[in-house]
Amino acid sequence: MWNRRIRVSKLGQKLLIQIAASIVITLGLWWALTFLETFALTKLYSSEEMLERQSEETAQEFQEYVSEYQITLSDVEEIREWDRENSLLSIKLIVNNRVIYDTQNYALKYAPKAVTGRVDSQTGIGYPIVFPDGTAVLYVGMVYKNKLEKQADFIIAAGCILGFCWMILRGVAEIVRDIMILEDGIRILESGDLSWKIEMKRRDELGELADSLNRMSTELLKRGEEEERLRQEKYDLVTAVSHDIRTPLTSVISYTDLCLDSRKAPEEKEKYLEKIKDRAYLIKDLTDNLFLYFVNKSHNYELHPELVTGNEFVQFLLNNMKEELTDRGYQFRLDAELIEEFFLKVDVVQIRRVFNNLEGNLIKYAKKGETIQYRAFLSENSLCIVGRNGVQTQHSQESHGVGIVSSMEIIKLHSGEMESHIEDGMYVVRIRLPILLLSQLSEGGSTNEETNECPKESV
Repeated sequence: MWNRRIRVSKLGQKLLIQIAASIVITLGLWWALTFLETFALTKLYSSEEMLERQSEETAQEFQEYVSEYQITLSDVEEIREWDRENSLLSIKLIVNNRVIYDTQNYALKYAPKAVTGRVDSQTGIGYPIVFPDGTAVLYVGMVYKNKLEKQADFIIAAGCILGFCWMILRGVAEIVRDIMILEDGIRILESGDLSWKIEMKRRDELGELADSLNRMSTELLKRGEEEERLRQEKYDLVTAVSHDIRTPLTSVISYTDLCLDSRKAPEEKEKYLEKIKDRAYLIKDLTDNLFLYFVNKSHNYELHPELVTGNEFVQFLLNNMKEELTDRGYQFRLDAELIEEFFLKVDVVQIRRVFNNLEGNLIKYAKKGETIQYRAFLSENSLCIVGRNGVQTQHSQESHGVGIVSSMEIIKLHSGEMESHIEDGMYVVRIRLPILLLSQLSEGGSTNEETNECPKESV
């Protein structure tokens, strides 16, 4: 608990170090300047030629001042005024061995002091100054050391204080600048640009805050992209299932209208009711798959394969397609060359979705005046289904290719292949699925998942 109370943050430690360094630098600067001051004053006072020249110039200037303004010996205040303007000098005025003015003892104007001993031996060389009411001797002392030292000390102290404040304010300015960078970065992130990175090379709490904001923006960006991906997947699924449901639902409506036609024979109505029932179960299976997808929140559909007799299953799919298209006025030719018995391991509902999509596309885009041709045959342990049909040059239906894309995905999940393209004005679709032969079943084999293309031959 005690350690937690005295614990200093990284930013606080940095500020303390900066303050301590500023103090050390300031003290070092003060010591260096003080040393230079002492050295300069010592050199100044040790120059006799400089002092003699200074004394002569001062005596000459003082004589000019007395003559110009007619200063008398009793005008001590005027003498003081001139001395103040030349405050770095020390002067004495003596008349008849009595001091009437002394820079270092201004009170002498009230009680002149008698000079004992020889004045020139104590004060220096005397220079006669002629006043209107008499003559006085001016003694010019050395440069006024105390005042000069005080002024120099004041300048040094002021400079050191300003330097110390500048160093502290510089550190604070860096902190304020980085805080403004953080503020600008947060404002950009709030605007929605999560790809923005806050550049800050600090190793304290501000740097950690910038790193945290960068990690947060990266995580939010990834989460947004993941949510967009899931949203797109759900949209694609709903679109695909809606597309798959539309075709059997249209068939249900068409067969219902035929059943309501009083001119139809009871046998035909019975056949139509069977087809309505078949299409209704297909719609139910498709909607169940959609429901399970959202309940399980699965990203990819999970197949439920079962082993079916391939000959019967393929005949059932193609015959259903043929009957539906024939009832709608299309010409359909089916060649099913499935002599050898084989088996398929497939998800029945999903394979029916594929043929449901093919049927829907044919109803929308196939030419009624041309025969739709489908052929099914075995090739290299694979089931091949090839279809060809003429394509309308103009049609009003809007197509996004959702049905074909979802069909390709379903076939791919079954380790098969599906392709479709326009060839010489004809729409061609090829489907390949791996099969199991009776010999493979007796040996406990599995489906052949090697990629074998179906022959690109005409139907």
